[in-house]
Amino acid sequence: MNIVKSSLCSLLFVLLAACFIAIPDAALCAEQGPADVVKSFHAVLLESMQKGPQLGYQGRYDLIEPVFKKSFANRFIVEKSMGRYWQTLQDNEKALLEKKYTEWSIAQYAHNFDSFSGEQFTVMSENVQPDGTAVVADKLVVSKEKDVIFYYKLRKIQNAWLIVDIQIEGVSQLAQTRSQFVYIMKDKGFDGLIKTVQEKIAAFSQK
Repeated sequence: MNIVKSSLCSLLFVLLAACFIAIPDAALCAEQGPADVVKSFHAVLLESMQKGPQLGYQGRYDLIEPVFKKSFANRFIVEKSMGRYWQTLQDNEKALLEKKYTEWSIAQYAHNFDSFSGEQFTVMSENVQPDGTAVVADKLVVSKEKDVIFYYKLRKIQNAWLIVDIQIEGVSQLAQTRSQFVYIMKDKGFDGLIKTVQEKIAAFSQK
């Protein structure tokens, strides 16, 4: 697995798991704490890595998809990423963009989490705020490389903790996505944004 990839540095940050955790059904998701959400997502990523060659790209995508949708506030992320342009979209355009953003995100994980070489990921702390937000700090331990600290920001939405941002070395995934989306919207419009995201999805599936 190649952790240091430009696509992950700018868009999605590499997450690895330390142990297996059963994936909860929808009824249990609302009862999970912030750290539990992160751990559940890690468990599936670890399985994707360990079974990477056996599953192939599509198998890894299918494995990651359900837990990704349960763990991330994709509608919230897309709305914040679009800035002022969000209010200019029709409902069907909003739904399409959320769908494509979700597919793009899963495609990146399926592409990058394709092999395992003993990586370990440990939850360091969970800080829950009165305003319905939380930060979970994790340490990634990779053999012969410097440990990396990730900070997950979560928000309680409809009684469930969902990931809304991931930060590493002060860089925000949400801010990076917003910068790109706003730039493309200004330069190419909505159709151009959808086309760009679709091209990125296709590129990950072919590598």
